[in-house]
Parts: sequence; C-alpha cells; structure tokens
Amino acid sequence: MAEPIDWTDIVYFVNNLQLDHHSTLHANPGTPVQLAVREYRPREFKNQPVVVMLHGASVPGFPAFDFGRGTIWSRYSWARALADQDIHVFIVEQQGSGKSTHPQPMDDTKNFTVADQEKVYVSGPFWSPYTGEHPYGRYLNDTDSDVAELGTVLNWIAEYRGIYHIHLIGYSAGAFTVGRFTLTYPYRVNSLFLLAPIFPPYGLTGPIPYPDPRLDPAKFGVPMTIQTCGETAGLWKLDLDKGARRESDIEDALWKEIMKQDPLAASWGWPGIPGVIRIRTVLRFGWNLATVTNDDALGVDVPVAIVYGESDSQVFTSPESRPLPQWGGPPLNELPGPPFDPTWLYRAIKGRNKVMFQLPRTGHFMPWENSAATLHDYSAQWIKTRSIEQHGNGAFSFIRTAGGHEMMIRLDL
Repeated sequence: MAEPIDWTDIVYFVNNLQLDHHSTLHANPGTPVQLAVREYRPREFKNQPVVVMLHGASVPGFPAFDFGRGTIWSRYSWARALADQDIHVFIVEQQGSGKSTHPQPMDDTKNFTVADQEKVYVSGPFWSPYTGEHPYGRYLNDTDSDVAELGTVLNWIAEYRGIYHIHLIGYSAGAFTVGRFTLTYPYRVNSLFLLAPIFPPYGLTGPIPYPDPRLDPAKFGVPMTIQTCGETAGLWKLDLDKGARRESDIEDALWKEIMKQDPLAASWGWPGIPGVIRIRTVLRFGWNLATVTNDDALGVDVPVAIVYGESDSQVFTSPESRPLPQWGGPPLNELPGPPFDPTWLYRAIKGRNKVMFQLPRTGHFMPWENSAATLHDYSAQWIKTRSIEQHGNGAFSFIRTAGGHEMMIRLDL
C-alpha cells in the first residue's frame, strides 16, 4: 500500500510504496515481507515508457537513484532526471536492503564474522568477540530469490499500468538480477541499461548447495557483511586516485542519506564513527559467459546498453590467483566472484542491438560523480530511442584532444 504523497512537482508525483511479497529466502520461506518501491508517477498516463531501477550490493536503491531529493544535491537524483523526461520511474529495494524487510538473521550480531564484530560498538569494558557457531550460518539471498522479488514488482506494475514490457536499469551487482531476469523472461523486458555492471565470465551457471568447497565460509557462511564509512570512502578513493571526479562534500552527504535508510545499522559503530551498512550476502549465478553466449534475446528482442567509467576499480577485477584469460582462450573453472570484465559481456551478446560507452574521469560511484548528468542523459536517450549519441550498436570511449576537448572514438570489440 502507498504512503501519503510526500512531494509534488509540476509534472509528476512521488510515492513511497510497500509491496507485498512472499519470501523465497531460506531464512524465511513463504513469509509475507515488504518490498520498498519509490515511484515517480506522471500526473497523467500517456503511454510514457516505464523503467524499473535496481541497486547494487551496498548502497540501497533510494540513495543510489534518488540521492539529494529536496536538498541542494537534488541535481544528482537519477530518478528525477528521468521523470523530467516524462518517463515513469520505479526504484526497487531488495529484501535485506534499505527500507525493505530485513530478515531476522540480519539483526543478530552473532551472525557477524569476528572482523565485522570489531567494526561495531559493543558496550562493556571486557568485551570479546563472539566466536561460536553462527545462529544462521549461510548466505541470505541468491539470484533466484532476487529475481522472484523483481518479478513481484513487475507483476504489480503490469496490473497498475497495464504495461508488460518494461525497461530495466541495473547498477553494479544489480546487473546480475536484471540480467538473469531478462534471460528467463525476455518477453517482459523492453530494454536493459546496465551501469558499471559486475560481470563474471566464469561465474556460476547455476546454484550450488551450501556448504560446498567452492563457497568460502568467510563470505558465504554468514547472512551479511558490514561496511563502514571509512571502507566506503576507501573504495571511492581507489577510483579518485585513477582520475574520477566528484564534488568535495558529497561523500558526507551521501553517507548521511544511506544511514537514514537503515536505523538499526545506523546505530552500530564505534563512538564518533556514524553507523555501518548491512550488506546481504548473495549467491549469484546464471549471469556469465555461458548463459549470455547461449541466449538469443539479448541484443535482438532486448537491446542492451552498457555504461561504465574508465576509472572504475570494481568492474575490472582480475586477481593474481585467478586471472582472466584472453578472449577466446582456455576457460576457467566456474566459481563465484571475480574475475570481472564488462567488455566480455558486450562481446558475449550475440545480437547487434547493443552499445557500450566508457566515460572519462569516472568511477564506480558514477551516480554521485561529475558525470552524473551525462549518465542521466544517456539513460533517457536509451529508454526513449534505444540509442545513445545516435548509436544503437558499437562500443565507444573518449579521448582528450590537444585542444582539451573530448572526442568520441569507436572501440574495436
């Protein structure tokens, strides 16, 4: 059901919704839960395109796609920018993130690793970490449960708007869910727009039981991990050191916005260190070289746009212990996690209705960087025309000319 409309604009309303869903998680199977959805609704329905935006692993959907709404930072609201282009927007937060239901295992600090316990403040002078068995000792979500939640939202939109072909935006790890949804239900998807997609060419094709030697207990033996403000800043700094650009004060404003989404996690942390992010652990599968290469809808019935920054230190990950081979080289064994490379996703899509853009001086945190306006523009172009910069096919980057201007070039992929 909807909350009272909390803000209006000349063109659209903003509604905060809680949609009913029956959980498919191992932690609470069949339990009624609530999925938080924010809608930018046109005042009049006139066949506007409909887009659903899905967040990544750490930052919940509302601060990811609607940061700064009603503040001096409102120009960074990606959802508002799309609504300004007469697009009907829905932001979704998955179970265990943001304003959606957090399953009970996420509330119990005994389900933290010892390293994560040390990140949160525990009162008492003689505290020592809990080292016993975790009450819930396995990962929380998987790709199937995430896809089921997305399906609930799209089914609700279909009843509400009578529209079954919907554009999907996936940011970072959100690409797993919108990608896998598209492979399974291509007739429900109008197009895909993937921002900084995490794509593991040799990730898992299907689920595997837990425990399993391929699943590290430190990563998959707990329902969540914890990320502090300092750790978040450290990840962003990796990209800033490689040339990404942002406004100086935006990091603090973003962290405060993230903390508003989860009051319990905001109450954890050492004195003077404001809260943490609870990051649900997810077993991701079904979105790799094998599944994409064997698909006949991507790039044909479902056009795909990929956008990432040249300074992104997360989308390109090739550990020394598991380096990514050359394209067409000997394959690796399937394992969860890296190596990651979005250019492999572009290559793997068989259809020609695909574009990829690498943006200069931009990192993984693009929604809050100086390139945010370009991101807003590109995604609106894509949703309305299935092209970006008048290109519906091809991979592109930018170079700086001797005169200091940016010149777009086509990449040979």
